[in-house]
Amino acid sequence: MSPINLVPSPILAKREARRRLRRWIATLGLAVAVLAPAYGVLARLAAARQAEVRRLTGQCVLMQQRLQGAEGLIQERDRLALRRAAVGRMSAGEPAAEILAMLGRALTPDSYLTVLSMERCDPVDAEEIEGPAGPQEACQPVLRLRGRAAGNRQVGEILRRLGTEPVLREVTLVSATDPGAESGPPEIEFELLCVLAGGARPDAPAAP
Repeated sequence: MSPINLVPSPILAKREARRRLRRWIATLGLAVAVLAPAYGVLARLAAARQAEVRRLTGQCVLMQQRLQGAEGLIQERDRLALRRAAVGRMSAGEPAAEILAMLGRALTPDSYLTVLSMERCDPVDAEEIEGPAGPQEACQPVLRLRGRAAGNRQVGEILRRLGTEPVLREVTLVSATDPGAESGPPEIEFELLCVLAGGARPDAPAAP
């Protein structure tokens, strides 16, 4: 004979539901027991990683501050070097009185100057360029002369006299033209470019 279950079906359904709930609770507890240690390990790893990131960030900020300080020191060193070079050039420069005396010796009795200009480098903006013989100044001190003489012979004599002066390194004739005056003695207009001692010859400008 097959047994006959006289328990009502609603009661059986409730019992089955309670058994399933207990199984789910046991499964969930087991999962929590397994995952809790893993979560703790992951949390500690994440905290350690964040601490390492904070430490590296602090080191990076400190290094940037040191680099900025070093850059400021380098800039200050360069400024001091330029000023020291400027002071050296000034102390080694020729006084204006000596240059005027030199021009007085070089000019012939029948010649005179109409324009006299001295071009020196800016002490702060002066820079150096690398040349075949080592560093050379990009800007060179020069003396520009414009005047008139009685003829080409006197212009040549002025060039010869200036070429013997130790104050000058090189003398270049930029132009020598006849102004074509209708009255008075004939004259030659000349322009000279003189490089002061200690500088390399700059490019001669074109005749005006």
